[in-house]
Amino acid sequence: MQTLGSKMLSCSTPLFYLCCLLLVSFLLLLEEAHAARHGGISLRSQHTALLQWKATLASPPLQMSSWQENTSPCNWTGIMCAAVRHGRRMPWVVTNISLPDAGIHGQLGELNFSALPFLTYIDLQNNTLHGALPPSINSL
Repeated sequence: MQTLGSKMLSCSTPLFYLCCLLLVSFLLLLEEAHAARHGGISLRSQHTALLQWKATLASPPLQMSSWQENTSPCNWTGIMCAAVRHGRRMPWVVTNISLPDAGIHGQLGELNFSALPFLTYIDLQNNTLHGALPPSINSL
């Protein structure tokens, strides 16, 4: 009888881990859906918007080398984050972009400002930015 119990435990252990993995994945998707319904406040969507802007730059400068897919934007050079109250939640959001004299060559219009609803400060002076200011800057 112990052998049968041991086999059941060993067989159920991978199943348990699979169930936990599925549950965590489901909860992450639920959080993203919740964020989308409540003003799009998601550090992931801000992360994506910043990386998409970086990809449009002619030659991303060295200061942006920390801007990587597998790291939080809160750890990137020139980016500051803060926890803000949004209903009952306190999500981390991008609040500042500060990359003066960074050697950025591109268009500010390529940055999706509507994905950065808590951006309160931006310093990109002495860079080579051209083009019109994007209409989404009004969403700040």
